[in-house]
Amino acid sequence: MALALGLGRTSVVTEDGNLYAFGRNDYGQLGVGTLQPRMHPEMIDHVTTFDNEEVLTVAAGGNHSACITKDGSLWTWGLAEDGRLGHVYDVYEDSIFLQPERHHMARFGFSRAMMVCCGADYTMLLTEAGHVWNCGYGGEGALGHGDVLDQYTLAQIDPVCFNGMRIEMIASGEVHCLALGIGGDMLWTWGSNASGGLGLGHEPYTHTCAPGAISMETFQGHKVVFIDAGMDFSQVVTEDGAMWASGLGTLGQLGLGDRSDRNVFERVGGPEIFGGFGVRMLSCGFANTLIVTRDDKLWVCGASEFAMLGDYGTDDRLVPVAISPEYFQGKKIVVVGASMMHVAAITEDGRVYTWGMGQHASYGTSPDAVHSGGLGHGANPSNQTEWTPHMIPNALLGNKRMGHWHQRRQELAIALFMGIHNRLGANCDYLNVPWELMKKIFGNLLYVPPHCYSRGLRDFMGLAVPATMI
Repeated sequence: MALALGLGRTSVVTEDGNLYAFGRNDYGQLGVGTLQPRMHPEMIDHVTTFDNEEVLTVAAGGNHSACITKDGSLWTWGLAEDGRLGHVYDVYEDSIFLQPERHHMARFGFSRAMMVCCGADYTMLLTEAGHVWNCGYGGEGALGHGDVLDQYTLAQIDPVCFNGMRIEMIASGEVHCLALGIGGDMLWTWGSNASGGLGLGHEPYTHTCAPGAISMETFQGHKVVFIDAGMDFSQVVTEDGAMWASGLGTLGQLGLGDRSDRNVFERVGGPEIFGGFGVRMLSCGFANTLIVTRDDKLWVCGASEFAMLGDYGTDDRLVPVAISPEYFQGKKIVVVGASMMHVAAITEDGRVYTWGMGQHASYGTSPDAVHSGGLGHGANPSNQTEWTPHMIPNALLGNKRMGHWHQRRQELAIALFMGIHNRLGANCDYLNVPWELMKKIFGNLLYVPPHCYSRGLRDFMGLAVPATMI
């Protein structure tokens, strides 16, 4: 995604393909070339750092990061321990990469990198061929290779584990993973099952070293369209806009109204609990879930400890509650991200909002070992916590919008419409695209043709035809 949150840090991708990073940096996980934290966003220029290739998507783990560039390459940086960066030539326990290092497609089957996600100590990659590759910590079966061994270079999960089906989406929790088959007909999970987060019905701490299948019958026959994972829990969204949860629930992160764990996926709810609208996407953190509904509003559930609930104070929220759109100046929410102690959201106009802990201490260190947080608002010693969403001044982000979706290229739009024209598109390569897919694309456009446009176009987009046109 255009947004990634790690422990005490944040990374965002701009519309022109650059990367901005801020927050904790004790292992070089920001990729800015030093070990110094950044209180404000710092640009990592795609021209000089990524060989003039625009950054498309970014991911963050515990102390390492990864991104994909426009040419289909994977880049990783930060702490190299356990092989999580995949750079076989430097795998010492204290190895640190201060800047992004490239993995060419030859390292993952000569297929373009399409999606990357990071667990606490591992990296997982999805290629254009629909194959899953990973590297790093393999304990508790986190890598899905049938063992608990670490991998110091990218290794492919045997496609047989997915019944030969192409994978179209992946997600990583701290030590467990999810993979979604093409079309949303099958879900696989593997790794740590400390609290039932795999959703396979196994007893707690019955870890799974190879992908285990979950059929759509689990979700009342509905296909899965979105997946994510947090600290020992998982969340999915089905095509009817419903949210389903499994795993650790002690702080309300499942949204099921209690503090109990679940070892199978249970329906949280759909339009009936989200203001009449279903769920579009979500993000799982340490003990929270951020939810974006189909009307582009933000909801949240889970722990209150790190001020990640927006304006809901110090009580855990066991069911999802809506965060006021006023905090986002009434703008639609496009994408959200959750980490251990802070959260972030990007609005339709490309602005970034963050809230939560501004500074924090590392586990296992002295109380004086305080790290900069990933809010990007600068040093704030008198108030290290932001309880409500605050926008990062756009000037700190180069006056650029976050995300690639802002670039509306007229020539591409013209090419699309020429391709579906009776005469101009007679020999177009994509005329064989399933009409259901094309209708779904058109049905999600913001553009609505005027009533004077052809009935055929309005029918194709699933819009009502005015009586004057009948």
